[in-house]
Order: sequence, then C-alpha cells, then structure tokens
Amino acid sequence: MVKCGHCNNEVKQEEAIYNTKTKRYYHEKCYQDLLDRKELCDYICEIWKYKKPSPKMYQQMTNYYERGISYKDMILTLKYFYEIEKGDIKKSQDGIGIIPYVLERAKQYSTLEKIEQDKLIEKFEKKIAETPEPKKVIIREITKKDKKSIDINSL
Repeated sequence: MVKCGHCNNEVKQEEAIYNTKTKRYYHEKCYQDLLDRKELCDYICEIWKYKKPSPKMYQQMTNYYERGISYKDMILTLKYFYEIEKGDIKKSQDGIGIIPYVLERAKQYSTLEKIEQDKLIEKFEKKIAETPEPKKVIIREITKKDKKSIDINSL
C-alpha cells in the first residue's frame, strides 16, 4: 500500500496511477481532480493573461472545491460565463467569485447543448441507415493483345 499524493489516504499500488513527474501514486479520481485543476489554472491564465492564477483565485478554487463544486464544473462555468455570455473580466475584481452564481445556468446550458448534439448524432446515424448501399462495380483491366507484325520482305 502507498499513500495517495492528493488525499493522503492509502491506495493499493497495483490500482494506483503513478505520475513520473511528481514520483507519486494517486487514486484514479484524485489524479483526475489534479488534471482538472491544472486545466482550470491554464484556462484562468489564458483568460486573465497571467503566468499563474492569483492567490485569491487559488483560495476561491479551494473553497469552492471544499463546498462540492468540482474543478470540471468551475471550468464549465467560467467558459460559459466568459465565452457564451461574454461576461466582463474587468468586473471580476481579480477573482473567480462568479462561479456560484452562474453554475446552474452553465450546467443547464451544457445539458441542453449535449441534448442538441445527441439529436444531431441521431439524425446523422438515421440518415446513414436510410442511405442505400452504393452499387459495386467491378473494373477489369483491359490488356491489348500484341499484334504480330508482318514482315513484307518475307512475302
């Protein structure tokens, strides 16, 4: 048994995910949380043009996570607010405090978007099923027979 690098609980070594960079073992869920947290930090840096999130943002991320908001939901909410609703970054006061207020709208939007994608996929699959199979055409290579040349002098 080894300790998880994220939650410090024990995990069976054969079931754990080993990160060669940190040289630590993780539960599958813990490792996914770390990847989601990194994705969230990268997105924050992209939006605010930072090298890394501010201490205030780190604190907010931790508080929201402890309150049960996953890092995936935080990413979804920020993307929804700033890309779909075109929210103003200048009003953010160097933080991500908008998350609890927009989270439900973002989830509803994501669910509706998923439903629309599923409908499009279903239509596409139905159309493919209705399309008749193309006819098979066999093409043979035509070879020219060598014509024997006639020698006129031999006649």
